[in-house]
Amino acid sequence: MKETKPTAHKTTPSPARWIKSVAVRSARRTLPPPVPPSATSSVPSPPTKGAPAAPAKSRQTPVGHYVRIKGQTSVGVVQTLQGKTARVLFGVMTTTVPLNRLEVTDRPAEKISSSQVSTFISKETRDAVYEKKLHFRPELDVRGMRAEEALSAVHYFIDDAILLEQHRVRILHGTGTGALRTVIRQYLDTVGGVTHYRDEDIRFGGAGITVVEIQ
Repeated sequence: MKETKPTAHKTTPSPARWIKSVAVRSARRTLPPPVPPSATSSVPSPPTKGAPAAPAKSRQTPVGHYVRIKGQTSVGVVQTLQGKTARVLFGVMTTTVPLNRLEVTDRPAEKISSSQVSTFISKETRDAVYEKKLHFRPELDVRGMRAEEALSAVHYFIDDAILLEQHRVRILHGTGTGALRTVIRQYLDTVGGVTHYRDEDIRFGGAGITVVEIQ
């Protein structure tokens, strides 16, 4: 006779266990896929608070801006850029300077020269000066005067010569005792516009005439 194997009976899970297994399977389906180690290593870490930031790249010196050479005070304007150099206009001279030797600066303050300062002169004054210049004689004769009279005449004469922009005048005082010559030259030493004085050439009067050079 053949032996009959006992039939295995399937055990039906209880409702509580079945519900629990379904919940576990659903949770596994919703979990995100694992991130490989190589992917996490390539993500840069956020900067640490308080750490110094990386220095920004220095921008190129722009054309048309005012610059100066480091360590100097002269200010120029960038005309063109040529690779690592710049053509800079300093006054009336253009020169090539390496960019790493330049620094951007402010526009320099304009200097006003005395010739640029406008002054009002009336037409009457201009006409009077012009008329005086036409009739001005660059020679003064004080021979025979006393010292006080001669100094007064020389004073007005030199003032007029400076005002009328005369560069050279002559004072005739004679030789005599030399007193007039001495006091006149002492006065000329005190006049700011007088640069030099000397005796006239011996052929034209010598020590009896003082030639005065004026700025």
